[in-house]
Amino acid sequence: MKNLIALAGTGVALICGNAEAAVIDFSKLSGNNGDFFRTYSDGLTVNATTGLPRVGQAFGNPAPSIFFNGGVHSITVIGGIFRLDSYDLTAASGTTLFNVTGSLNGSNVYNASFGLNQFATFSTILTGSTALMDKVVFSFDVRGTSANIDNITFSGFVPEPGSWLLMIAGFGMVAGAMRYKRRRSVVAFA
Repeated sequence: MKNLIALAGTGVALICGNAEAAVIDFSKLSGNNGDFFRTYSDGLTVNATTGLPRVGQAFGNPAPSIFFNGGVHSITVIGGIFRLDSYDLTAASGTTLFNVTGSLNGSNVYNASFGLNQFATFSTILTGSTALMDKVVFSFDVRGTSANIDNITFSGFVPEPGSWLLMIAGFGMVAGAMRYKRRRSVVAFA
């Protein structure tokens, strides 16, 4: 009985995974410096949405990162349910207006808009948000030379529905095993 309960607890831990932070640091980003960025996957998926985001192999926190030359650009992060904890941004030679929007099932749950005017240093933006999201859109209005994003940090991943189904089925099997009583055959000699 104790072994069965321990096995069930281990199964739950494996299915749910850990709730530690995950960082998209673009360390596996392929392409040469300045190539157009299209998509990146490292647990969650980052897609170019508008404009012409580029691969930044020469600059990051540390390199590589995604950068944007003048104009309006955006990238989208998807791939489960999560909390957005922080992200690193920089702007070079002029102001960049940033807008970050997080949503869950199409409803806006997080929004931050601000301007940044720096050169050669990254600022880590802490969201302070506890909201669960399934999509985050980072928008950039680059009015200077360029802007970069790096180290997007997430936590609190929630298992996909298929994982929940497996976990519930496992609980059902444990409950069934606990209720099952072996029937002993009694042999009576006459």
